Amino acid sequence: MKILSLFEQQIGAYRGSTIEMLSNFEPTTAIYGWLEIVRGIEEIINIPGADRSVLTAEFLATPLKSIVENLVLLYRAQVKVESRFERATGQRFIRTILYAASLQKQLLENGNAHAARTLITVHDSISFFQSRRRHMVTVLQLLPSVCRGKKRFSANDDAIAFLQAVENEVAITGFRHKAMLATVFSDYKLIKEEDGLRGNYEYQPLDDLFLEPERTSLTDLKNTDPGSEEAFTKEALDRRKIFSAAEVRNNILYIKNAYKEFDLSETNFGIVANIFEKLLEHCNDDFIVTISPEQMRAATAEFKSPEEFQKLLIHSRAECTDNVDDFPPFVDANGAYITTINLMQRFLYNYKNTCLNKNKRYQVRSGFIFENKVKRELAKQGFTISDIKRIHHKEFDVIALKDGIIYNLQCKNNLVDLTRIDCNLKLFVRYNSQLVRYYQRALAKEEGRVELLGEKFGFTKVRHFVISGFSVATSNQNIVSFAQLGKFSTLVQNLED
Repeated sequence: MKILSLFEQQIGAYRGSTIEMLSNFEPTTAIYGWLEIVRGIEEIINIPGADRSVLTAEFLATPLKSIVENLVLLYRAQVKVESRFERATGQRFIRTILYAASLQKQLLENGNAHAARTLITVHDSISFFQSRRRHMVTVLQLLPSVCRGKKRFSANDDAIAFLQAVENEVAITGFRHKAMLATVFSDYKLIKEEDGLRGNYEYQPLDDLFLEPERTSLTDLKNTDPGSEEAFTKEALDRRKIFSAAEVRNNILYIKNAYKEFDLSETNFGIVANIFEKLLEHCNDDFIVTISPEQMRAATAEFKSPEEFQKLLIHSRAECTDNVDDFPPFVDANGAYITTINLMQRFLYNYKNTCLNKNKRYQVRSGFIFENKVKRELAKQGFTISDIKRIHHKEFDVIALKDGIIYNLQCKNNLVDLTRIDCNLKLFVRYNSQLVRYYQRALAKEEGRVELLGEKFGFTKVRHFVISGFSVATSNQNIVSFAQLGKFSTLVQNLED
C-alpha cells in the first residue's frame, strides 16, 4: 500500500532527524541533563495535585507569551512554589515554564501549528507535557545507543533541541497509529486540513490523564475500598518533596496489600519489589538512581532472582526503539545503570499487571470491578443504573435508563497490548480484528433480548453497546472504549439524532 510506504518514510525522516541531532552528544551528560529537564517537567505536572493553592487559577490561565514579556509574574509564582516545596523545585519550575514558552515559539516557526495551539497557557503546558511523558522516555532510551559525539549537554543551549526530539517521537507514534488504522480499514484516507493531514479514522488508547490502560488500577481498587491507601502507608513523607524514595517504598507496600487477595507478592512481582527496595538505597536527591553492574548483580543475587530479571530492568539497545510503551527503567550509560524513581514506579505499575493478568481470579474480579466503574461513570452523566442483573435466567452486565431508553451495556475488559502497534503491527491488527468480531457477535446476541428488556422496564426503545476497557479500532459506533465513556451521553444523543 502506497499510504503505508508514506508513513514509513515519515517515520524514518523524523527518527533520522532525532538521531542526527543526538549523535553529536556525549551520552553520560546527555542522560543526566535530560533527566534533570524531565524532573522539572514531572514536578510542574504534579504541583497542582500536591497543593492546589500554590499555582492560582489566574496564573495557570496566563499565556506563556505574556509570562515571557512580564517575568515578574513568573518570579511571583516561583516564590510561592519555593515557600511550599524545596528551593531547587522553584528553580526547575522557572526553567520549565521558559522551556515551554520557547518550545511553543519554535513549533510555530517549524509550521507545527497544531501542537503550538495546545501550548498557549501555563495550564496548557501541564497537559502538553503530560501527554508526552512516554515519548520523553523513548528519547531517554535512545541516548545510550545514538549519542556518539563529544559535545557535553548544556540545558541552556540544548533543552529545546531535546524537546523537539520528543515532538519527533510524538509524530512517529501518530504515524504508527495511522499505519495501523490504514491496515484495519480498507477505506482509510488522509484529509488535508489547514495545519496538516488528518485520517478519517482515529485511535486513542490512553485515558484522560494520558496513562496506559490496565484491567484494574489502584484507583479502581481505592474506589472499591475507600481509605485503603492510608491503611498501608509505611513511611512519613517530607511534604516539601514532590518525589521521594520513601514514596516509592510506600507504593510498593500499597500495591502488595491492594492486590493481596491475588497473591501478588508470591509472584515475580514480589521479587522485583524486593530488588527495587534494595536499589533505592542508591537514590540520589530523592530522584535519580545510579548503580554499577556489580550492585545490580548483588541486588538480584541477594533475592535469588534469575538472571532474566536483570534483562527486565535494563533497557537493551537491541530492543525495539520505536516502542513508546517500553518499560525497563534503567539505561546503560557507559557501564553505569541510571533511572529515576518515577521510571521505577512506572515499571512497577506495569509489571504488576503482567503478573496479575495470568491470574484467573484476578481476571474474574477485575470484570466485576470494571462493571462498577462503568456504572459510576454513567451515573455522573444522569443515567439511572438498574440493580437488575438477571431477567428470566438471562444475565446482564449493566442496564442504564435515560429519557425513556434502555441502554443494555456489555462490559468487556479484554487486554490489548499497545506495544504491538510499534513492534508487531500485523499481530496487533489480527488481534484487533478478533476482538471486534467477538464484540459484534455479542451485540448481535443481545438483539434477541429486546422484548425481554422492554417488558421488564416498560420502554420500547432498547440500545445495545459493548463497553471495552481497552480501545479497539472499529467503525462500529456501538463498541465504545472506556476512554470514550465520559462522553457517552453526547455519543448516544448523536446516534438518536
